[in-house]
Amino acid sequence: MNKLLTFLGIISLTTSFSASVLACSPKSTNKESDNTSLNQLITEFNAAVSKIVSDHIIEKAKRFNIETEATGIFSINGLEKYGKTVIDGVEKAPSTALGPAEIKKIVDKFILLLDTQTLEKEIENLAKGLNQFDILINNGVIVKDIGFDTSSIEINYTRSTEVTIDALFMADIKTKLLVSYQYIGFKNELIGKTLSSNLSLVLTNNSGVKEELDQVYTDLENAYLLGNELSWWTDKTLNYAVADRSKIFEMYNDNIRIGKLNTYYKDKNFETLLNNSIQVEGEWLTNTKFLLENVEILNEQIDAKVGADTREVRTYEKGASGVDSLHKPLFSKFEENDSEISFVNSGKQKNNKEIYNLLNNNDTKASIQNYQNTLKNDLNKQSKAVSSLNELFERDNFMNGSVVLQKIKLEINKDYSIDLNPVTMKWILAVSGEKWDKNKSLNQTQLGDAMYFNTAMGIKSYLDVLGVKPSTKSIESAELGNPKVFLTATGGSGSGNNIWTDLNGWVIHLSIRNSYIELHNILSLKTDKLSDKRQLLLTQGYQGVFELLIWGVDKDGQVTFNTNFFNYTITGKNEGNQLTVGNTSGDPLKVAFNLRLNFIDVTFILDYSNSSPGQKLRNQLLMTDN
Repeated sequence: MNKLLTFLGIISLTTSFSASVLACSPKSTNKESDNTSLNQLITEFNAAVSKIVSDHIIEKAKRFNIETEATGIFSINGLEKYGKTVIDGVEKAPSTALGPAEIKKIVDKFILLLDTQTLEKEIENLAKGLNQFDILINNGVIVKDIGFDTSSIEINYTRSTEVTIDALFMADIKTKLLVSYQYIGFKNELIGKTLSSNLSLVLTNNSGVKEELDQVYTDLENAYLLGNELSWWTDKTLNYAVADRSKIFEMYNDNIRIGKLNTYYKDKNFETLLNNSIQVEGEWLTNTKFLLENVEILNEQIDAKVGADTREVRTYEKGASGVDSLHKPLFSKFEENDSEISFVNSGKQKNNKEIYNLLNNNDTKASIQNYQNTLKNDLNKQSKAVSSLNELFERDNFMNGSVVLQKIKLEINKDYSIDLNPVTMKWILAVSGEKWDKNKSLNQTQLGDAMYFNTAMGIKSYLDVLGVKPSTKSIESAELGNPKVFLTATGGSGSGNNIWTDLNGWVIHLSIRNSYIELHNILSLKTDKLSDKRQLLLTQGYQGVFELLIWGVDKDGQVTFNTNFFNYTITGKNEGNQLTVGNTSGDPLKVAFNLRLNFIDVTFILDYSNSSPGQKLRNQLLMTDN
């Protein structure tokens, strides 16, 4: 390996963002402040700014090489003069304290390497043109300042004991990036936020070290190619008991997943597996090891998962024969009284045949197969996956994602460690690790077994939290079989706010996007006041998805998913907690209820919500509490 007489530097930028910026937004204090759309928008805005900053840092941090100066703060003499070192466990303090001139040079170097001007432009681009954040941005300005905490600047170094021209020297300069920005709050006041990020500039005098460190990053990012538990997980990896495999889909819930990921990556077993699997064996970096006691997740995301890819659309009324049988378990009363089925993991169990049949079909199998194909294709595109992974691709995998880990230390010697760049690691999760067989029925596979019982838990939780019960009031229409009111929900047990607190007195215009978003936020428990109930529903039902929505139906009988609906209103009556169809002009139209959980997406069209036949059914009940 060629040695360079000039000094080369390796820039390593690691970041640590304040969690409060991502998780919190101002709590409302009055009726007008309870604008749930604004509350959600502020959370999304904070997340968007944070992602721009973290993506920029990761992009700029990747293995930059610079030629260091022969003299000055970035030379070996300068780093030793202003830095501290540890020799045989004894710390040697800097011989000279950093002065304003040296601090300015360090800050200027970070500004140059991070390209903070571009970072500011990237954040300000959120204010360009027509965008969802317009109402939060003050005169087109978001960024207040991008600077550095100069009081946090610190230099550490180490060098080999050999006195030769190519003796190894390494140093790191730490500081803290501060990105301050602002947005308009609930009361039109300017609210300031600051993202704090730890940065570390690592320098060495040897190009060989640079190459070996580059390989460390590559090995970490491609750890999934090793085919072991660093990336390929099952229920055992995350400590789910075999009997609790149906609970593993709570990983779809952002809060639960982040907690599980933190636990896994901080566990000593992961550190041991990492050091056993990825060993740095170079000419210069020898006997190194990874230290993860301070590791943090900078960002994480689900890359793909099995879900309800196909919408099931039915009509509520079946004329004189009554209503569609799927309505009862989803919108009235869930029971598992049908004949026993032998489940591969859960044994002989009574079930709800409507829900079982809903899941045990070709659409569900196609969804799983599509996910499996997508997983294999995506990973093969990103690298040349080895043939030994083929068996892993055939497992009962159901979701995969990635994490950006920061504060991974690489111990160079007993007295010196460096902070690595933020690094992305992939993970793939299977229910049991067995081979998934698309030709078997739902109950005959571990994945299908877990999906059915997870769906059952999700339905029970939603019915419980919303206080759903069988309807007793009828809609007078002999032509439609005098159906019961579609949905009766008390709002749930206990005191405090429930859906009726927000629905009463409202006139929801389905032709106005913000209006129907408000309606959906209430029904799906996404408002600030109902967030506790939503978390209860998700956690006790082991779900990551819950949506209760109302859509329009056009004159051709097609449900207008995810779009506004012309000239139609829904009214929340103050008397007796009722949600009713409002008046409409133009073509007679209908509405539809849509329920979404982890693995189901079911919509019921209500014929009785139509203003015909004979204008008899206008202003009929859609939903009541008794």
